[in-house]
Amino acid sequence: MNFRNSLVLAVFFSITVMVCGCQTLGKTPIDIAAGENLIVSPAEGRIVTIAEVGEGEIPVVRDAGKTASLTELGGMLKGKCRLVLIFMRPLNYHGVLSPISGELKMITHVPGRFRNLFGRYAYLENERTTIVIDGNIRIAVIPIAGYLYRRIVCQVKPEERILRGWPLGKIIMGSAVAVVLPAECEITVRTGDRVRAGKSIIARTLGQ
Repeated sequence: MNFRNSLVLAVFFSITVMVCGCQTLGKTPIDIAAGENLIVSPAEGRIVTIAEVGEGEIPVVRDAGKTASLTELGGMLKGKCRLVLIFMRPLNYHGVLSPISGELKMITHVPGRFRNLFGRYAYLENERTTIVIDGNIRIAVIPIAGYLYRRIVCQVKPEERILRGWPLGKIIMGSAVAVVLPAECEITVRTGDRVRAGKSIIARTLGQ
């Protein structure tokens, strides 16, 4: 294969990845699973981390030895929590959906450091948006921008009431979405599981 053909293939692949990676829905809720106690996945990808967060601790995203402290959540969560991290590949659907119905309590943008494009775990120091939702429980959804395009588009505003499956925004060529939820929730996924946005059940609240 000569250089020209290689270049054409490379450009075609890049365009394909960008188109697929920018997939998103309009403001239409996806709510397939019935039951108010069900918590759906906010993103499509693979579960890479399920971690315990102690009472009063700042949640920390960990992936292959790299960390990102979610200091913006200080004082926003009560009691013990669990953090579920979903890693997204370039060809995954890159819309971010609400795991529960409720009111948007807080939306905070963290600029990040914009590390090396090709560092597999550099995304942990990149731009992120933290969204806190008050429903039958309080949870936080944290889209983390990717190591290619590194841009998050937020489609909602504080105090807006949303339904489970409602689009929160999208990550252009994004890398990961973290979910922080109360420890008393029953986690229904395991590390390595693949999940679909708005369709896979990642947890359920008990006693409801």
